[in-house]
Amino acid sequence: MSRSKLLLGSLAVALSLGAVTVGTTLLLLREAPPAAPAAVPPLRGLDERFDVVDLPHSGLVQCLAFSPDGKYLVAGSQETGIGYRVKWEGEVKVWDLASKAEVKSLRFPQWVLTVSFSPDGKLLAIACASKNVAAPPGHLGYVPRPGQVKVFEFPAMREKLSLEFEPHVESAYFSPDGKRLAIVRTREQDAYGPAEALILDLNDPQKRVVLPTSWALPAVAFSPDGTEILVGDYKDRKVLHSDIKVYDTVTGEYKFSVGGRQRPGHHTQVTPDGTLFVVGRAIMTFYDLGKQEIPMDLLNARLAHWTPPGRGACLRWAAISPDKRYLLATAGMGRRSHDAHVLWEDRQAKEFVTVFHDPDLEVMFTPCALAPDPQMFAVGTDYFRGLRGKESDPMRGHVLLFQRKAP
Repeated sequence: MSRSKLLLGSLAVALSLGAVTVGTTLLLLREAPPAAPAAVPPLRGLDERFDVVDLPHSGLVQCLAFSPDGKYLVAGSQETGIGYRVKWEGEVKVWDLASKAEVKSLRFPQWVLTVSFSPDGKLLAIACASKNVAAPPGHLGYVPRPGQVKVFEFPAMREKLSLEFEPHVESAYFSPDGKRLAIVRTREQDAYGPAEALILDLNDPQKRVVLPTSWALPAVAFSPDGTEILVGDYKDRKVLHSDIKVYDTVTGEYKFSVGGRQRPGHHTQVTPDGTLFVVGRAIMTFYDLGKQEIPMDLLNARLAHWTPPGRGACLRWAAISPDKRYLLATAGMGRRSHDAHVLWEDRQAKEFVTVFHDPDLEVMFTPCALAPDPQMFAVGTDYFRGLRGKESDPMRGHVLLFQRKAP
């Protein structure tokens, strides 16, 4: 089928699933009909060992999370207007993985930046904010609002807690015991930073531990026992160098730093055995929490293992399974990260697959997540530039749900 026909099919699904009515309230919860998305032709560049379902979104997908029981996928987005005209709204969609149907949708007056499940899957934390860093006040109707962190009972999506943070929120993630949230917020209005990290108690949200960070990055992670928290913190903003700083979660006391040679990206993760997994601008790095870097040849994790050298490869997002067997990454080429790749590796079987490759897809924001069964995973996309839509068409994101075919 031609690319133009694929565009029409994709946009039709997006319009049918993503159209909403924007009300005047700050949050609108609605039930979506339990109808599976219409079938679409296979994506160009898809490896034949995998199936894919396109779950169209009304905005550019910013974050993804699978529920711990593997039954649901949650995606958060940033709404867009025509072309590159920014809007300031956001949306969360909940997808049933058995039926591939949208079952819940929530609208926000700000971008949805992170979604995080409690370990038991009974709570979902959402961080949302928007900021105008490159235009005059009031540009395109922008109204400064405090960042928000909301906690919902899942899957009913009943609001349990709502907090505001001046001026903006960057992220919110659950602790291993599900009783605390790690939150990163900026200190200045409509600016990229500096930012601070804090930990709050869900039972007493005013009980907070503020960490002595200089310029905290959104990607944070708790140690397996929850006694330590790891936060990326710039030590030289001009050259994008940073440390992973380790703090005591009770006192907030700084303990030691790990790494320091790179800028941690969108994802920082600690596996159950205490291995720190850091995603930088063009490389993945592993450390143990005793500060030692694990040799790259042991885990075979350099981005150069996955993409041709010398082409300006840029790693956008990555994830690792708890047992460290499976790796997933999204990567592109150049500053705007065109020529998108979705890369998957089974380290035990020594199998590496370029699951999906489309030279016409930009991947400025491409969150990816492994399901509890790592044979299933999801990738959020900006939009399909190569589908040749009209300039007057709103940009729409997609969630691509991949699954390994049965042998």
